[in-house]
Amino acid sequence: MSYLSMPGFVRRGGVRRVFAGASLGCLAVAGAILVPGPAQAAEAPIQAAACRELGYQLDAGPKLKAAAGFRTEWIGNLCVDGRAGICDDYGLSAPDGQWIDKPAKRRPGSDRATQVEQYIANAHPTAMTDSKTTSAAYKSAINRAVSKGFRSDWESTYKPKFRSLDPQVIKLADAWLADAERNAGPVKVTGGLTSKPLPGGKGRISITATGNGKALTGAQVSWKVSGGKVLTFSKTTTAKGQAVLDFTRGSGPVSFAAVVTSPEWRTSMWSRPTSGKKQHLIRGGVTVKTTITGRFDSFPGITASTKCVPDCKGRPPVTLAAKSSGSPMRWQALVGGKVVKTLEVSAGKTAAGTFTGVDGQRVAFRYQVQVGGKWSGWRTVSRTFDVVCPAVPLFSITGTCDCGGHGMVALHIQAPGGPRTYDVTYGGETKRISGSAAVDFQVPMAQLAGARVTYDALDSAGKRLGGGVLTPWTR
Repeated sequence: MSYLSMPGFVRRGGVRRVFAGASLGCLAVAGAILVPGPAQAAEAPIQAAACRELGYQLDAGPKLKAAAGFRTEWIGNLCVDGRAGICDDYGLSAPDGQWIDKPAKRRPGSDRATQVEQYIANAHPTAMTDSKTTSAAYKSAINRAVSKGFRSDWESTYKPKFRSLDPQVIKLADAWLADAERNAGPVKVTGGLTSKPLPGGKGRISITATGNGKALTGAQVSWKVSGGKVLTFSKTTTAKGQAVLDFTRGSGPVSFAAVVTSPEWRTSMWSRPTSGKKQHLIRGGVTVKTTITGRFDSFPGITASTKCVPDCKGRPPVTLAAKSSGSPMRWQALVGGKVVKTLEVSAGKTAAGTFTGVDGQRVAFRYQVQVGGKWSGWRTVSRTFDVVCPAVPLFSITGTCDCGGHGMVALHIQAPGGPRTYDVTYGGETKRISGSAAVDFQVPMAQLAGARVTYDALDSAGKRLGGGVLTPWTR
Protein backbone atom coordinates (compact mmCIF):
# COMPACT_ATOMS: atom_id res chain seq x y z
CA MET A 1 0.00 0.00 0.00
CA SER A 2 1.37 3.42 -0.88
CA TYR A 3 1.28 6.40 1.47
CA LEU A 4 0.62 10.05 0.73
CA SER A 5 3.03 12.24 2.64
CA MET A 6 2.33 15.88 3.42
CA PRO A 7 3.86 18.29 0.85
CA GLY A 8 5.95 21.28 1.91
CA PHE A 9 3.50 23.67 0.27
CA VAL A 10 -0.08 23.23 -0.90
CA ARG A 11 -2.28 25.92 -2.39
CA ARG A 12 -4.61 27.27 0.26
CA GLY A 13 -8.31 27.85 -0.18
CA GLY A 14 -11.63 28.03 1.61
CA VAL A 15 -12.93 30.02 4.52
CA ARG A 16 -10.85 30.56 7.68
CA ARG A 17 -12.02 30.97 11.27
CA VAL A 18 -10.21 32.38 14.26
CA PHE A 19 -11.50 29.59 16.50
CA ALA A 20 -10.57 25.90 16.42
CA GLY A 21 -12.91 23.46 14.75
CA ALA A 22 -13.10 20.39 16.94
CA SER A 23 -12.60 17.02 15.35
CA LEU A 24 -11.39 13.48 15.92
CA GLY A 25 -9.07 12.93 18.84
CA CYS A 26 -5.66 13.97 17.57
CA LEU A 27 -4.37 16.49 20.09
CA ALA A 28 -0.81 15.36 19.51
CA VAL A 29 -0.99 14.54 15.79
CA ALA A 30 1.40 16.44 13.55
CA GLY A 31 1.86 15.77 9.84
CA ALA A 32 -0.38 12.72 9.93
CA ILE A 33 -0.01 10.33 6.99
CA LEU A 34 -2.91 9.68 4.63
CA VAL A 35 -3.31 6.29 2.98
CA PRO A 36 -5.20 5.72 -0.31
CA GLY A 37 -8.40 3.76 0.12
CA PRO A 38 -9.47 0.41 -1.39
CA ALA A 39 -10.36 0.19 -5.07
CA GLN A 40 -13.94 -0.86 -4.43
CA ALA A 41 -14.80 2.34 -2.55
CA ALA A 42 -16.89 4.83 -4.49
CA GLU A 43 -16.01 8.48 -4.08
CA ALA A 44 -18.64 10.92 -2.93
CA PRO A 45 -20.11 13.29 -5.52
CA ILE A 46 -18.40 16.68 -5.67
CA GLN A 47 -20.37 19.20 -3.63
CA ALA A 48 -21.70 22.43 -4.98
CA ALA A 49 -19.15 25.24 -5.38
CA ALA A 50 -20.93 27.48 -2.85
CA CYS A 51 -19.86 26.15 0.54
CA ARG A 52 -21.93 27.17 3.58
CA GLU A 53 -20.74 26.85 7.14
CA LEU A 54 -23.53 25.71 9.43
CA GLY A 55 -23.49 25.00 13.14
CA TYR A 56 -23.27 26.56 16.61
CA GLN A 57 -20.50 28.47 18.36
CA LEU A 58 -20.33 27.48 22.02
CA ASP A 59 -18.08 28.23 24.97
CA ALA A 60 -15.13 25.85 24.83
CA GLY A 61 -15.08 22.89 27.20
CA PRO A 62 -12.44 22.59 29.94
CA LYS A 63 -10.32 20.04 28.04
CA LEU A 64 -10.08 22.29 24.99
CA LYS A 65 -9.31 25.36 27.12
CA ALA A 66 -6.59 23.56 29.02
CA ALA A 67 -4.97 21.92 25.99
CA ALA A 68 -5.22 24.73 23.44
CA GLY A 69 -6.28 27.84 25.30
CA PHE A 70 -9.38 28.33 23.12
CA ARG A 71 -12.33 30.20 24.59
CA THR A 72 -14.94 29.00 22.05
CA GLU A 73 -15.63 25.89 19.99
CA TRP A 74 -17.41 25.72 16.63
CA ILE A 75 -19.82 22.77 16.54
CA GLY A 76 -20.47 22.47 12.81
CA ASN A 77 -18.76 22.28 9.43
CA LEU A 78 -15.98 24.41 7.97
CA CYS A 79 -15.03 25.10 4.36
CA VAL A 80 -11.67 24.43 2.77
CA ASP A 81 -10.93 24.67 -0.93
CA GLY A 82 -14.61 25.32 -1.66
CA ARG A 83 -15.93 22.19 0.06
CA ALA A 84 -17.34 21.55 3.51
CA GLY A 85 -15.84 19.21 6.06
CA ILE A 86 -15.59 18.46 9.77
CA CYS A 87 -12.46 19.29 11.78
CA ASP A 88 -10.64 16.14 12.81
CA ASP A 89 -7.87 17.31 15.18
CA TYR A 90 -9.38 18.59 18.41
CA GLY A 91 -7.32 21.52 19.62
CA LEU A 92 -5.30 22.33 16.47
CA SER A 93 -5.53 25.55 14.46
CA ALA A 94 -8.13 26.33 11.80
CA PRO A 95 -7.88 24.11 8.68
CA ASP A 96 -6.36 25.08 5.34
CA GLY A 97 -4.86 23.27 2.37
CA GLN A 98 -6.68 21.16 -0.21
CA TRP A 99 -8.83 18.07 -0.43
CA ILE A 100 -7.28 14.77 -1.53
CA ASP A 101 -9.02 13.78 -4.74
CA LYS A 102 -9.79 10.17 -3.77
CA PRO A 103 -10.84 8.19 -0.70
CA ALA A 104 -8.02 7.74 1.79
CA LYS A 105 -7.22 6.52 5.29
CA ARG A 106 -6.69 9.18 7.94
CA ARG A 107 -3.89 7.22 9.57
CA PRO A 108 -2.00 3.99 8.84
CA GLY A 109 -3.63 0.98 10.41
CA SER A 110 -7.29 0.44 11.09
CA ASP A 111 -7.98 1.34 14.69
CA ARG A 112 -11.59 0.91 15.73
CA ALA A 113 -12.17 4.59 16.53
CA THR A 114 -11.12 5.64 13.03
CA GLN A 115 -13.40 3.00 11.47
CA VAL A 116 -16.35 4.35 13.46
CA GLU A 117 -15.46 7.94 12.57
CA GLN A 118 -15.24 7.21 8.84
CA TYR A 119 -18.46 5.21 8.90
CA ILE A 120 -20.35 8.14 10.46
CA ALA A 121 -18.90 10.55 7.89
CA ASN A 122 -19.84 8.28 4.98
CA ALA A 123 -23.28 7.38 6.32
CA HIS A 124 -24.55 10.99 6.46
CA PRO A 125 -22.65 12.94 3.79
CA THR A 126 -25.24 15.71 3.38
CA ALA A 127 -25.81 16.31 7.09
CA MET A 128 -23.30 19.15 7.39
CA THR A 129 -24.96 21.15 4.60
CA ASP A 130 -28.62 20.33 5.31
CA SER A 131 -29.10 22.47 8.41
CA LYS A 132 -27.26 23.81 11.42
CA THR A 133 -28.84 21.08 13.54
CA THR A 134 -27.65 18.21 11.35
CA SER A 135 -24.25 19.83 10.84
CA ALA A 136 -23.74 20.13 14.59
CA ALA A 137 -24.91 16.56 15.16
CA TYR A 138 -22.60 15.30 12.40
CA LYS A 139 -19.56 16.98 13.96
CA SER A 140 -20.53 15.86 17.46
CA ALA A 141 -20.88 12.21 16.46
CA ILE A 142 -17.64 12.20 14.45
CA ASN A 143 -15.58 13.92 17.15
CA ARG A 144 -16.98 11.77 19.94
CA ALA A 145 -15.89 8.67 18.02
CA VAL A 146 -12.15 9.46 18.19
CA SER A 147 -11.40 12.30 20.60
CA LYS A 148 -11.29 11.65 24.34
CA GLY A 149 -10.99 15.39 24.88
CA PHE A 150 -14.12 16.15 22.87
CA ARG A 151 -16.05 13.35 24.59
CA SER A 152 -15.20 14.85 27.95
CA ASP A 153 -16.16 18.37 26.85
CA TRP A 154 -19.33 17.01 25.25
CA GLU A 155 -20.56 15.56 28.52
CA SER A 156 -19.51 18.52 30.68
CA THR A 157 -20.30 21.45 28.39
CA TYR A 158 -21.72 20.91 24.92
CA LYS A 159 -24.42 18.34 25.65
CA PRO A 160 -25.94 20.35 28.56
CA LYS A 161 -25.97 23.42 26.31
CA PHE A 162 -27.71 21.60 23.47
CA ARG A 163 -30.43 20.32 25.82
CA SER A 164 -31.85 23.83 25.83
CA LEU A 165 -30.38 25.19 22.58
CA ASP A 166 -31.22 22.34 20.15
CA PRO A 167 -32.04 18.92 21.67
CA GLN A 168 -32.25 17.35 18.20
CA VAL A 169 -28.46 17.66 17.93
CA ILE A 170 -28.07 15.27 20.86
CA LYS A 171 -30.65 12.84 19.53
CA LEU A 172 -29.10 12.64 16.05
CA ALA A 173 -25.51 12.48 17.29
CA ASP A 174 -26.33 9.68 19.73
CA ALA A 175 -28.16 7.68 17.03
CA TRP A 176 -25.44 8.12 14.40
CA LEU A 177 -22.65 7.22 16.77
CA ALA A 178 -24.48 4.13 18.06
CA ASP A 179 -25.22 3.01 14.48
CA ALA A 180 -21.56 3.34 13.50
CA GLU A 181 -20.28 1.55 16.60
CA ARG A 182 -22.62 -1.31 15.77
CA ASN A 183 -22.09 -1.60 12.00
CA ALA A 184 -18.67 -0.20 11.10
CA GLY A 185 -16.90 -3.27 9.75
CA PRO A 186 -17.01 -5.90 7.01
CA VAL A 187 -20.32 -6.21 5.19
CA LYS A 188 -21.81 -9.59 4.43
CA VAL A 189 -24.94 -10.35 2.45
CA THR A 190 -26.59 -13.76 2.64
CA GLY A 191 -29.85 -15.29 1.45
CA GLY A 192 -31.43 -16.08 -1.87
CA LEU A 193 -34.63 -17.63 -3.13
CA THR A 194 -36.90 -18.61 -0.27
CA SER A 195 -39.21 -20.36 -2.72
CA LYS A 196 -38.51 -21.83 -6.14
CA PRO A 197 -41.77 -21.67 -8.03
CA LEU A 198 -42.61 -23.57 -11.14
CA PRO A 199 -43.08 -21.47 -14.29
CA GLY A 200 -45.96 -19.06 -13.78
CA GLY A 201 -45.78 -19.32 -10.00
CA LYS A 202 -44.94 -16.62 -7.46
CA GLY A 203 -41.55 -16.60 -5.76
CA ARG A 204 -39.59 -14.53 -3.26
CA ILE A 205 -35.96 -13.52 -2.89
CA SER A 206 -34.91 -12.64 0.65
CA ILE A 207 -31.52 -11.30 1.68
CA THR A 208 -29.96 -10.29 4.98
CA ALA A 209 -27.15 -7.73 5.23
CA THR A 210 -24.82 -7.42 8.19
CA GLY A 211 -22.09 -4.92 9.01
CA ASN A 212 -19.55 -5.90 11.62
CA GLY A 213 -21.68 -8.99 12.23
CA LYS A 214 -24.77 -6.95 13.18
CA ALA A 215 -27.94 -6.31 11.19
CA LEU A 216 -27.32 -3.51 8.71
CA THR A 217 -30.28 -1.16 8.93
CA GLY A 218 -31.38 1.26 6.22
CA ALA A 219 -28.81 0.20 3.61
CA GLN A 220 -29.84 0.86 0.03
CA VAL A 221 -30.66 -2.22 -2.07
CA SER A 222 -30.84 -2.39 -5.85
CA TRP A 223 -32.12 -5.45 -7.70
CA LYS A 224 -31.75 -7.04 -11.09
CA VAL A 225 -34.01 -9.97 -11.94
CA SER A 226 -34.29 -11.88 -15.21
CA GLY A 227 -36.75 -14.61 -16.03
CA GLY A 228 -39.62 -13.18 -13.99
CA LYS A 229 -41.92 -10.19 -13.54
CA VAL A 230 -41.11 -8.17 -10.42
CA LEU A 231 -44.15 -7.53 -8.21
CA THR A 232 -42.81 -5.71 -5.13
CA PHE A 233 -39.35 -5.09 -3.71
CA SER A 234 -37.53 -3.45 -0.80
CA LYS A 235 -35.41 -0.38 -1.50
CA THR A 236 -33.65 -0.45 1.88
CA THR A 237 -32.92 -3.03 4.55
CA THR A 238 -35.15 -3.32 7.61
CA ALA A 239 -34.15 -3.10 11.26
CA LYS A 240 -33.21 -6.76 10.95
CA GLY A 241 -31.07 -6.08 7.90
CA GLN A 242 -33.51 -7.81 5.58
CA ALA A 243 -34.81 -6.98 2.12
CA VAL A 244 -37.18 -8.96 -0.09
CA LEU A 245 -38.36 -9.06 -3.68
CA ASP A 246 -41.49 -10.84 -4.90
CA PHE A 247 -41.87 -11.97 -8.50
CA THR A 248 -43.89 -14.10 -10.88
CA ARG A 249 -41.73 -16.56 -12.75
CA GLY A 250 -41.76 -16.75 -16.53
CA SER A 251 -41.26 -19.91 -18.55
CA GLY A 252 -37.52 -20.25 -18.09
CA PRO A 253 -34.81 -19.98 -15.44
CA VAL A 254 -34.71 -17.15 -12.92
CA SER A 255 -31.52 -15.28 -12.02
CA PHE A 256 -31.03 -12.30 -9.73
CA ALA A 257 -28.46 -9.92 -8.35
CA ALA A 258 -28.98 -7.80 -5.24
CA VAL A 259 -26.53 -4.99 -4.54
CA VAL A 260 -26.38 -3.58 -1.01
CA THR A 261 -24.82 -0.12 -0.79
CA SER A 262 -23.52 0.78 2.65
CA PRO A 263 -21.17 3.33 4.21
CA GLU A 264 -17.46 2.61 3.83
CA TRP A 265 -15.61 2.26 7.14
CA ARG A 266 -12.01 1.90 5.91
CA THR A 267 -11.71 5.23 4.09
CA SER A 268 -13.31 8.63 3.71
CA MET A 269 -12.54 11.93 2.01
CA TRP A 270 -9.84 13.96 3.71
CA SER A 271 -8.20 17.35 3.39
CA ARG A 272 -4.46 17.79 3.62
CA PRO A 273 -3.39 20.91 5.55
CA THR A 274 -0.20 22.83 4.90
CA SER A 275 1.35 21.96 8.26
CA GLY A 276 1.00 19.67 11.21
CA LYS A 277 -0.41 22.52 13.28
CA LYS A 278 -3.50 22.80 11.12
CA GLN A 279 -6.70 20.77 11.26
CA HIS A 280 -7.51 17.98 8.81
CA LEU A 281 -11.11 17.96 7.58
CA ILE A 282 -13.17 14.87 6.94
CA ARG A 283 -16.21 14.58 4.71
CA GLY A 284 -18.18 11.54 3.70
CA GLY A 285 -20.11 9.91 0.90
CA VAL A 286 -17.78 6.97 0.23
CA THR A 287 -19.73 3.75 -0.12
CA VAL A 288 -19.05 0.06 -0.54
CA LYS A 289 -21.21 -2.21 -2.69
CA THR A 290 -21.76 -5.84 -1.75
CA THR A 291 -23.44 -8.14 -4.27
CA ILE A 292 -25.21 -11.46 -3.92
CA THR A 293 -26.40 -13.46 -6.94
CA GLY A 294 -28.46 -16.57 -7.52
CA ARG A 295 -30.05 -18.68 -10.24
CA PHE A 296 -32.39 -21.63 -10.44
CA ASP A 297 -34.32 -23.55 -13.03
CA SER A 298 -37.00 -26.21 -12.99
CA PHE A 299 -39.64 -27.53 -15.33
CA PRO A 300 -43.36 -27.80 -14.73
CA GLY A 301 -44.87 -31.24 -14.62
CA ILE A 302 -47.07 -32.92 -17.21
CA THR A 303 -48.21 -36.52 -16.99
CA ALA A 304 -48.90 -38.84 -19.92
CA SER A 305 -50.42 -42.29 -19.80
CA THR A 306 -51.92 -44.92 -22.10
CA LYS A 307 -54.60 -47.54 -21.64
CA CYS A 308 -53.52 -50.42 -23.82
CA VAL A 309 -56.18 -52.98 -24.78
CA PRO A 310 -55.80 -55.80 -27.37
CA ASP A 311 -58.41 -54.42 -29.72
CA CYS A 312 -56.75 -51.00 -30.10
CA LYS A 313 -54.40 -52.46 -32.73
CA GLY A 314 -51.37 -50.54 -31.45
CA ARG A 315 -53.13 -47.16 -31.49
CA PRO A 316 -54.01 -46.47 -27.85
CA PRO A 317 -55.47 -43.25 -26.43
CA VAL A 318 -52.78 -41.10 -24.75
CA THR A 319 -54.04 -39.00 -21.85
CA LEU A 320 -52.26 -35.80 -20.81
CA ALA A 321 -52.76 -33.92 -17.52
CA ALA A 322 -51.11 -30.70 -16.30
CA LYS A 323 -51.57 -28.18 -13.49
CA SER A 324 -50.86 -24.45 -13.52
CA SER A 325 -48.76 -22.86 -10.75
CA GLY A 326 -50.77 -19.66 -10.74
CA SER A 327 -50.64 -18.30 -14.29
CA PRO A 328 -52.33 -19.52 -17.48
CA MET A 329 -50.28 -22.16 -19.28
CA ARG A 330 -50.38 -23.85 -22.66
CA TRP A 331 -48.92 -27.29 -23.30
CA GLN A 332 -48.30 -29.02 -26.62
CA ALA A 333 -47.46 -32.65 -27.33
CA LEU A 334 -45.32 -33.19 -30.41
CA VAL A 335 -44.42 -36.28 -32.44
CA GLY A 336 -41.70 -35.91 -35.00
CA GLY A 337 -41.86 -32.15 -34.57
CA LYS A 338 -45.58 -31.98 -35.37
CA VAL A 339 -48.17 -30.89 -32.80
CA VAL A 340 -50.58 -33.70 -31.98
CA LYS A 341 -52.32 -32.12 -28.99
CA THR A 342 -52.62 -28.67 -27.35
CA LEU A 343 -53.70 -28.40 -23.73
CA GLU A 344 -54.96 -25.09 -22.28
CA VAL A 345 -54.57 -24.77 -18.50
CA SER A 346 -56.26 -21.91 -16.65
CA ALA A 347 -54.51 -20.13 -13.78
CA GLY A 348 -54.34 -22.36 -10.72
CA LYS A 349 -56.30 -25.14 -12.43
CA THR A 350 -55.72 -28.64 -13.75
CA ALA A 351 -56.56 -29.66 -17.32
CA ALA A 352 -56.54 -32.98 -19.18
CA GLY A 353 -56.93 -34.13 -22.76
CA THR A 354 -56.31 -37.15 -25.01
CA PHE A 355 -55.04 -37.94 -28.48
CA THR A 356 -54.60 -41.19 -30.40
CA GLY A 357 -51.05 -42.43 -30.18
CA VAL A 358 -49.19 -45.07 -32.10
CA ASP A 359 -47.14 -47.82 -30.53
CA GLY A 360 -43.46 -46.87 -30.58
CA GLN A 361 -44.00 -43.14 -30.84
CA ARG A 362 -41.84 -40.80 -28.76
CA VAL A 363 -43.84 -37.79 -27.59
CA ALA A 364 -42.06 -34.53 -26.75
CA PHE A 365 -43.56 -31.63 -24.78
CA ARG A 366 -43.27 -27.88 -24.74
CA TYR A 367 -45.07 -25.15 -22.84
CA GLN A 368 -45.57 -21.42 -22.57
CA VAL A 369 -46.74 -19.24 -19.70
CA GLN A 370 -48.81 -16.07 -19.65
CA VAL A 371 -47.25 -13.51 -17.29
CA GLY A 372 -48.45 -9.94 -17.11
CA GLY A 373 -50.89 -10.54 -19.95
CA LYS A 374 -48.18 -11.69 -22.37
CA TRP A 375 -47.37 -15.20 -23.51
CA SER A 376 -43.78 -16.32 -23.22
CA GLY A 377 -42.02 -18.17 -25.99
CA TRP A 378 -42.27 -21.93 -26.22
CA ARG A 379 -39.89 -23.92 -24.03
CA THR A 380 -39.27 -27.62 -24.60
CA VAL A 381 -38.97 -29.81 -21.51
CA SER A 382 -36.28 -32.43 -21.25
CA ARG A 383 -38.54 -35.42 -20.57
CA THR A 384 -40.37 -37.38 -23.22
CA PHE A 385 -43.03 -40.08 -23.24
CA ASP A 386 -42.84 -43.33 -25.22
CA VAL A 387 -46.12 -44.88 -26.36
CA VAL A 388 -45.97 -48.59 -25.52
CA CYS A 389 -48.91 -50.68 -26.72
CA PRO A 390 -47.77 -53.45 -29.09
CA ALA A 391 -50.38 -54.70 -31.53
CA VAL A 392 -51.29 -58.38 -31.34
CA PRO A 393 -49.86 -60.61 -34.14
CA LEU A 394 -52.34 -62.01 -36.65
CA PHE A 395 -53.03 -65.72 -36.16
CA SER A 396 -54.77 -67.87 -38.75
CA ILE A 397 -55.10 -71.56 -39.48
CA THR A 398 -54.99 -73.04 -42.97
CA GLY A 399 -55.10 -76.63 -44.16
CA THR A 400 -57.14 -79.45 -45.68
CA CYS A 401 -58.33 -82.65 -44.13
CA ASP A 402 -60.62 -85.58 -44.83
CA CYS A 403 -63.79 -86.23 -42.97
CA GLY A 404 -62.03 -88.62 -40.63
CA GLY A 405 -59.93 -85.79 -39.24
CA HIS A 406 -56.68 -86.82 -40.91
CA GLY A 407 -54.13 -84.48 -42.49
CA MET A 408 -52.04 -81.41 -41.49
CA VAL A 409 -52.88 -77.77 -40.84
CA ALA A 410 -50.64 -74.69 -40.71
CA LEU A 411 -50.71 -72.30 -37.78
CA HIS A 412 -49.91 -69.03 -39.59
CA ILE A 413 -48.73 -66.08 -37.47
CA GLN A 414 -47.94 -62.70 -39.05
CA ALA A 415 -46.33 -59.66 -37.39
CA PRO A 416 -48.72 -56.68 -37.36
CA GLY A 417 -46.17 -54.16 -38.67
CA GLY A 418 -44.70 -51.39 -36.57
CA PRO A 419 -41.52 -51.21 -34.56
CA ARG A 420 -41.80 -54.37 -32.46
CA THR A 421 -40.22 -57.79 -32.71
CA TYR A 422 -42.27 -60.85 -31.69
CA ASP A 423 -41.27 -64.25 -30.34
CA VAL A 424 -44.00 -66.77 -31.26
CA THR A 425 -43.99 -70.16 -29.51
CA TYR A 426 -45.80 -73.42 -30.21
CA GLY A 427 -45.01 -76.85 -28.77
CA GLY A 428 -41.71 -75.68 -27.27
CA GLU A 429 -40.50 -74.18 -30.54
CA THR A 430 -40.02 -70.39 -30.78
CA LYS A 431 -39.76 -68.36 -33.95
CA ARG A 432 -39.05 -64.62 -34.25
CA ILE A 433 -40.81 -62.25 -36.63
CA SER A 434 -40.93 -58.49 -37.15
CA GLY A 435 -42.34 -55.96 -39.56
CA SER A 436 -44.95 -57.82 -41.64
CA ALA A 437 -43.11 -61.14 -41.73
CA ALA A 438 -44.94 -64.42 -40.99
CA VAL A 439 -44.13 -67.93 -39.76
CA ASP A 440 -45.97 -71.26 -39.90
CA PHE A 441 -46.17 -74.18 -37.50
CA GLN A 442 -47.31 -77.52 -39.03
CA VAL A 443 -49.74 -79.31 -36.76
CA PRO A 444 -51.58 -82.65 -37.29
CA MET A 445 -55.29 -82.13 -37.54
CA ALA A 446 -55.83 -84.47 -34.64
CA GLN A 447 -53.83 -82.15 -32.34
CA LEU A 448 -55.42 -78.92 -33.43
CA ALA A 449 -57.92 -78.80 -30.61
CA GLY A 450 -55.15 -78.59 -28.03
CA ALA A 451 -52.87 -76.25 -29.97
CA ARG A 452 -51.69 -73.30 -27.89
CA VAL A 453 -49.73 -70.48 -29.45
CA THR A 454 -48.19 -67.69 -27.31
CA TYR A 455 -46.29 -64.50 -28.21
CA ASP A 456 -44.00 -61.99 -26.57
CA ALA A 457 -43.59 -58.46 -27.89
CA LEU A 458 -40.02 -57.14 -27.62
CA ASP A 459 -38.46 -53.70 -27.94
CA SER A 460 -35.31 -52.97 -29.93
CA ALA A 461 -33.14 -54.05 -27.00
CA GLY A 462 -34.95 -57.35 -26.62
CA LYS A 463 -36.87 -56.32 -23.52
CA ARG A 464 -40.30 -57.92 -23.16
CA LEU A 465 -43.10 -55.36 -23.42
CA GLY A 466 -46.06 -57.70 -23.21
CA GLY A 467 -47.56 -60.81 -24.65
CA GLY A 468 -50.26 -63.41 -24.34
CA VAL A 469 -52.09 -66.30 -26.00
CA LEU A 470 -53.15 -65.93 -29.62
CA THR A 471 -56.72 -66.66 -30.63
CA PRO A 472 -56.97 -67.93 -34.25
CA TRP A 473 -59.41 -67.35 -37.01
CA THR A 474 -59.77 -70.04 -39.66
CA ARG A 475 -59.71 -69.67 -43.45
